[in-house]
Amino acid sequence: MAARRVTESEGREGVQVTADVPEQYLINTTPGKFGERMKLSIAVLMFQSGGISAGAASGLAGVDRLAFAAECARHGILAVTCEFGELEEEIGRVRARIR
Repeated sequence: MAARRVTESEGREGVQVTADVPEQYLINTTPGKFGERMKLSIAVLMFQSGGISAGAASGLAGVDRLAFAAECARHGILAVTCEFGELEEEIGRVRARIR
């Protein structure tokens, strides 16, 4: 695996990571699609382990939050998290609107 810094003059800024993948894993896909899938899988794992937030993970994967939440759901991972106190407050706000 290799990495290099990407500059704004190249149209984006960050670090480009290159991985050597045996061709047998590219069946029915292109290298570009495989790379996108890898980014999404890595983002899901980093989110699941608590390393990054759902928003950061969706940014890393290059997808919107809804698509990221759907991918998490495919793996049985809750993409929406909140503290118990926050949940109680939100329930109180909803109840107040209903009355």
